[in-house]
Amino acid sequence: MTLKLNSAFTDDCYIMLALVCPIIFLLVMKSRNTFKTGLRIRELSVLIYVTHGCVGRIVGYALKLRSMPQDTYEPTKLIITVAVAAIIGMAVIFIKKTLKIKHIQIYLLNKEQQN
Repeated sequence: MTLKLNSAFTDDCYIMLALVCPIIFLLVMKSRNTFKTGLRIRELSVLIYVTHGCVGRIVGYALKLRSMPQDTYEPTKLIITVAVAAIIGMAVIFIKKTLKIKHIQIYLLNKEQQN
């Protein structure tokens, strides 16, 4: 709709952010989480945050090479970027835990080792 009205901005996500954040917060507060689960979620969120920029650029470039239609370009890029960044994050955590590699060190990941 915003594309048809020619009013698409990069900051139009804040309207939905005000609605979605309280809902997610309430769902997380109602679930039974332990401290260890919170550490795992924190590890994954840090890795997704670190990798999503590079993954998004690569996916955007690949979609432009395929001449993706404009109306499906952004949703496709979003879905693929989130999925690939999450897979990379889970793979790094899996490799770190199974191979016990100490060279993969991010400050927030090392909090779990101190406890």
